[in-house]
Amino acid sequence: MDKKTKGSWLIHHTNKLQGITNQAGYDKTFLAGKAGILLSAISSNNHATLNNDRLNVLAQAANINTTFELPKLIEVLKQQQLVDTANGGVAVLGVTTAKTLQHTADIFDALMPGASEVASIALAEKASIEPVLSGNVSTELADFYKLATPDIQRLMSDADQIGFVDAEDLGAGQRLLFNGNLFRRETTRKIKAVLDSLSSAEQIKLNELTDTLKKRACVSTDYATQLLGEPLFKKVAHRGFVWVP
Repeated sequence: MDKKTKGSWLIHHTNKLQGITNQAGYDKTFLAGKAGILLSAISSNNHATLNNDRLNVLAQAANINTTFELPKLIEVLKQQQLVDTANGGVAVLGVTTAKTLQHTADIFDALMPGASEVASIALAEKASIEPVLSGNVSTELADFYKLATPDIQRLMSDADQIGFVDAEDLGAGQRLLFNGNLFRRETTRKIKAVLDSLSSAEQIKLNELTDTLKKRACVSTDYATQLLGEPLFKKVAHRGFVWVP
């Protein structure tokens, strides 16, 4: 994942975290995201140096508490050598608005976040690429980020409740996770209808095809038909579960 994408997800997660009273477990995400939001606000200003009055106005407009949050955020930006403080104001050190997302990602990394916070970013990215089954993606993330069972369970619950991802209940303890800005719920319902209609043997074959597509990005229709069998291939292709040119 490139830094710009990572920074975008940090801002996204921070906006979601602002809607809850306790950001415990996502402190580094929230701090980096808030720092990025502040940096964007002050770097988009036409002046390289801002007095404290102007700084407070921009911070308030960005929904940043000037008493409790602003001093800490300025400290974080100074540590990254993105701003300096002098003469009752703040100087922006050559930062452009276009680079704020990359700087946000750098701030996050410098804060040394735990595995669960890093995994929350990966989860959002995966769900934005394509809808994913909660059981499958939780196993994948737990293995890759070495998360204990309680930690991955908490992450999946938090992601749903806080809104890091959108979710559709499939029943039987499974949920389909997706990005609601990219995938309509109608699309996820079509996917659910396909999954509900499959036998266990068909689900195994479809999972195998999905894993192959993740590794190769695309496969020939002949390969997919041979793996799934023609009836199953037609079913999933017709419902839009796989894309056929």
